[in-house]
Amino acid sequence: MPQINLIVNNLHTKPSAGMMNSMPTQHLNFDFLYLSALIGKRYKAIPREVAYRNALQVIREAAGDAYKLAYGAPIVPSLGLCDGLRVGPDVAPYWQNKALAVWLNNPNDISTQNAIRTSIHRLWLGPLVNIDPDVLYCRSKFNALNPQEQQLLQDLGAISGFKATADLPQWLNEKEQMSLRAFLESNAKIARVNRYQYRIDGRDVDFSPVIPIQTSEKYVPIWLAKNAGLLKMGLYQVLPAIRESIKE
Repeated sequence: MPQINLIVNNLHTKPSAGMMNSMPTQHLNFDFLYLSALIGKRYKAIPREVAYRNALQVIREAAGDAYKLAYGAPIVPSLGLCDGLRVGPDVAPYWQNKALAVWLNNPNDISTQNAIRTSIHRLWLGPLVNIDPDVLYCRSKFNALNPQEQQLLQDLGAISGFKATADLPQWLNEKEQMSLRAFLESNAKIARVNRYQYRIDGRDVDFSPVIPIQTSEKYVPIWLAKNAGLLKMGLYQVLPAIRESIKE
């Protein structure tokens, strides 16, 4: 609606009322953008893609020179209006949540395997927008990924050129801090061998084992699968976050 566009635009043009202009922000994340393209009644009859791009254009202009990263966004309609684009599911500090990904046959569930698989298939977007495969992990604390799985996630970050981490500094030991710094400061030489194989500084990296989607024909009640999956998410993601917030 025009009123919403005006509010967003005022965030930038009126410092007293707007956070976009009042904070020294160089990086802005916009999440769940797909909601603006859902089927629904709009103030005038325009295609959903047009409505989405109109709104994103307002956000882009209001954000000024800040780096604009879109999450949960329809890919093609977002091109040209954001600097970076999340191209897959969220990663997690575990390889796979079997209860959700396998028992419920859901390859879009939050997990490192699903994130890598999806992002690998969208690297071709690189010339059009910065590819965000989500964050990497260097920590061992609250992390069920083994070293090989963590390495694949780091390799994907190097290949995409989008290096980011969600590791809290206090969760990293000295060795892990040094490893993270070395990765962020590295400028690896990368060559693509084939669709799923790369060579990074002379080291062969093969993503082929990540690609197959594991399914299960065993019947598991949906309520059981959902609760088991939520339990794993709680142990590795929710509880550590709550614990950290209490400490603050």
